[in-house]
Amino acid sequence: PATEGSGRGAQISPRSDYFGKKFGFCSGDTARKFDIIEIQMQTLYIMCGVGFSGKSTLAKKISEHIGAVLVSQDAMYFEKQKELNIDQDDDNQWRILLDLCKEKILDNLKQGKSVVFDNVSAKVEHREELRQLVKLANAKTKVIFLDTPLEVQKERRLKNRETGERHDVKQEYLDQAIKELEIPTKDEDVLVFKPDSNLETFLDSLK
Repeated sequence: PATEGSGRGAQISPRSDYFGKKFGFCSGDTARKFDIIEIQMQTLYIMCGVGFSGKSTLAKKISEHIGAVLVSQDAMYFEKQKELNIDQDDDNQWRILLDLCKEKILDNLKQGKSVVFDNVSAKVEHREELRQLVKLANAKTKVIFLDTPLEVQKERRLKNRETGERHDVKQEYLDQAIKELEIPTKDEDVLVFKPDSNLETFLDSLK
C-alpha cells in the first residue's frame, strides 16, 4: 500500500518514494510532506420507516448537515400531480414517480453529489433496487432506519390532523407499510435513529 494509516490525512509512506522518484513529481523527502488526496465515493442515504416515523424531518436535517441533495417521492408527487394528473391510489403512477426519483438520484450521484432519499423503502427488495442503481455512479449506500414506536407515530398523526403541517396518510396505507416493513439488518450498512437519539451526535456520525 502507498499509505500508512487510513482516511483523510493519511501520509505518503517511504515505500512510495520509488514512485515519486520514478515519475519525477517530487523527491523522497518531499513526498513524505504531502497528504494523499482521498477520492471519496458519493453516498445515497436511504431513509427507511413508515408514515409519521420522522423520516422527512430527519432527511432534511441530514441533507442540510452534510450538504447532500434531498430527493423525496412525496415532493415529486406534489411537483408532478397536475402535470401527470396523478391519482394517489394508482400504484402504477407511484411507480412512475419512483422512476423519476431514481433518475434524479442517479443524475446527482454522477455529478459527484451525495443524495438523501426520503421514502418509505419498507422492503429489502426496494432498498436493493437502490443499491443496484448507485453502482451505475460508482457510489455507495447507507440506510437510515427510523425506529419509532407505533404509539409515537399515532400521536404525531393526530397532532398533524390538528396542525395540517403535512398531508395526511390513509390508514390503509399506514397499515400496509407497517405490515410490509422489513427492518434493515447490519449487512445493509444501517444506522438506527430513535425518538430519544441525540440529533447532533447522530448527524456528526455521518461525516
